[in-house]
Order: sequence, then structure tokens, then C-alpha cells
Amino acid sequence: MEIGSSYQYDEIRYYPLSSKVRIHLSQEPLLELPLPFEVEVEKIWQEQNEVKNNLYNTPLLSYVSHDEQRIFGQFVEYRHFVACQYHPELRKSLNVCPLSVSGLCLSDDHILVGKRDMKLSTYGGYYECIPSGTIEARAYSHGEVDFFMQLAWELEEEAHIGEKMIQEIHPLGLFYDEKMGIYDIGMWVRLDLLKQERRNEGSEEYPMIEWMPIAKWQQLLAEPDAKIVPLSKALWKVYSSFS
Repeated sequence: MEIGSSYQYDEIRYYPLSSKVRIHLSQEPLLELPLPFEVEVEKIWQEQNEVKNNLYNTPLLSYVSHDEQRIFGQFVEYRHFVACQYHPELRKSLNVCPLSVSGLCLSDDHILVGKRDMKLSTYGGYYECIPSGTIEARAYSHGEVDFFMQLAWELEEEAHIGEKMIQEIHPLGLFYDEKMGIYDIGMWVRLDLLKQERRNEGSEEYPMIEWMPIAKWQQLLAEPDAKIVPLSKALWKVYSSFS
């Protein structure tokens, strides 16, 4: 499949997409692991469950391929993704690359950002544009995966903003984090919120969220040592090139 042009923003690889892009399930058969690998997957899963105590083996949408009009993915077991993080040979065999959504939410001259919990294993204490999250099985219906709806669910969960507040939503493109091995469909969202409705209520992942003035956000981006998640920087660069 023809992938097309791409651009590099630090460790983020950006692929432009059509405004009418859709996600479909791949028809490629799922890889069957040899028994020794399957045993290793289960061993790692049990070990991580003992450490973290709240892991669930829910379906995870993994990237397969794309062109500008279509993205193809497969639902795989979450435990396979976890195992890939700790076993190089499994990573090569399974090639699980989560396909997620990330939004850049705007209201008047403010942008919605959260500060990630310090306890998180990646980018703890960093600023991040919200919402974001992996694509769930419930987003699949009638042959397509509704990534717009997935972003709306994440927005309500992370920032307590309902779908009815979304005025417009547009794809920015596909972003690949080369360090984390994760693909994100980036979107920008215009919210119809009054000033008093822009509440700064945190969540488990983001103890602090803030409707930050865009001028302040741009100042933060200009600081050489600013703790900002690389994907959020890339989202803003692409959005700025559009607007």
C-alpha cells in the first residue's frame, strides 16, 4: 500500500491524511504465536499483573498499514502489547503498534492541556494536549472504526466535556512516535464553551488540567527545556501550518 509523503518532527514521524480518512479492519490473518512464545507472553502478563494489579486484557487496535484515504488495523490482545515491551524477540514477531487518538482542543484563544501524573512510566510531569487514548473495540461498527467518537469519549472522560460541546473536529494526520512505537490519529477540535464552562478539573492521569491561553502555550513551547510531550509539540506545529 502506498504510504505517501512524511515529515519528521524530532522523534515524531508525521503522515498527512485526507480530511475524509477512514479506519477499516485489515483482512490479513492474525499471527499465531509458536507455543514457547505464547508461554512467554502469559508469563510476562502474570508478572506485570502482580506489579500493577489493574491490567485488563481488553482488545487493542494495532496499526497495519495506511494510505491518505484509509488506515487499516487489527484488534489484538492487550497482553501481547505488554509482552512486547519486555521481550525483544516478541516485539519482532508480533509487531504490535497501538493505534490511538490525540486531540488538540481549542476554545476562543485557549488550548486544553494537562499535566501528566508524576507516577506514570512515560513523560511523568510533562504537559500534554488532551484528550488522548487507545482505540477501543466499541468504536468499531458497520465495517469502520469511528475514531471521532473515540476522541469524544476520551474528552468526556479526561476533561468532563460532553460530545454536544464539540463544534467542529478535523483530522490533522497520522503521527508515529518512533520512541514509543505508537501511532496516533491527530485531530483538532473547536469547542463551543462559555468562559465559565472552561473548568480546570483533573483526572487520574492528569491531576491538573488547564485551559491555557494560546500566547502562554506558545511561550512554553519556545522554552528549550520545556517538559512537553513530543506528540503535543508535533500536533501544534502541524495545526499552526494549517491555520
